[in-house]
Amino acid sequence: MKCAFWDWRGRMGGEGAMKRWVLAGFAQADHVHFTGSGYQLLGEVVHRDILTEYARFAKIRERMFEPTQNGQTGDHPAAH
Repeated sequence: MKCAFWDWRGRMGGEGAMKRWVLAGFAQADHVHFTGSGYQLLGEVVHRDILTEYARFAKIRERMFEPTQNGQTGDHPAAH
C-alpha cells in the first residue's frame, strides 16, 4: 500500500512482550494498558524511530538532488 508502518508489537519485543512489560513494571496487570513509565518509554521509542527514519529519508532525498557529473540532478521520473 506504500504507506508508513511502525510495528508497535515488534518494538515492544514481539510475541509475549506484554507479559514481560507487566513484570518489568511498564504495563498494567490487565495486559492491555501501560503504566506511566511504560507510556513514557513507548513515546520516546516512537519519537526516536520517526526521527531516525526521517533522517534516512532526508539523506536519500538529498542524494536524489545532488548534481551528477553531467550537471543534471538525480530528479527524474525513474528516481521517484
